[in-house]
Amino acid sequence: MAVHNSQLGPPVGGSSGSLKDKQNQAHASYRLGFRRSLFEKRKQLSDVALVLAFVGIGLMVLDNEIYTYSYLNSHASQPEWSWACLVVIKSLITLSTILLVASIVFYHAREIQLFMVDNCVDDWQIAMTLERVTQITAEIVVCLIHPPPLPGINRAFPKLQLLLSLLMF
Repeated sequence: MAVHNSQLGPPVGGSSGSLKDKQNQAHASYRLGFRRSLFEKRKQLSDVALVLAFVGIGLMVLDNEIYTYSYLNSHASQPEWSWACLVVIKSLITLSTILLVASIVFYHAREIQLFMVDNCVDDWQIAMTLERVTQITAEIVVCLIHPPPLPGINRAFPKLQLLLSLLMF
């Protein structure tokens, strides 16, 4: 509890700062808290992206195993369930790829917000340098590489299937 007497000077037990100093401290405190929450969200997005990447790669390995089995046993009576299974797996790969790209975009959005908080910038366009735009674009393009879930393309172009599968790794 601060005791104030106008003849004695500043309040006893309180701060001697002006209103402007208190506002700056509150603003800095708010920025630090906001920065901490942004770091936590960015870390979670990074974890989600890693899990989605591993899920996509695992599904791709499973797809390649089923595809190889189907291709090697194509002379025998081949059940159609294997091709349907490949389409379902490739659809799941496409879904994981879309979610991975979304998590990458959100990750970079948090990173831009962190830049804005760290540098007291109000406009996000200041944080968008050519290097950052190039990095985001490259990450998205690399993560979008995957075989499409179209059975006709996979049967007609098995080498394209193999190439896109290898590029996923």
